[in-house]
Amino acid sequence: MATQDVRDVLGTDLGKAVIANAATQILLRQVPQAIDGIVRTFALSEGDRQFLLSAGTGQGLLSTGTQRVALRPSPPTASTT
Repeated sequence: MATQDVRDVLGTDLGKAVIANAATQILLRQVPQAIDGIVRTFALSEGDRQFLLSAGTGQGLLSTGTQRVALRPSPPTASTT
């Protein structure tokens, strides 16, 4: 499942059930209006919170169970062909 506004999902019991049953979540940059609900739902740390508020394009958090990894893709390298 993918959504641009996680508040739409967190606002319903069905949406909360979908999130609770998903083994893996990817969270990208969040707007300040949504971050508090996301922090509560995913039990995020203050560092995770700040990261999601300032994440750049393509950056986010990969969450599997209690493990989280920050996703920070490297820029493409120039081809030498």
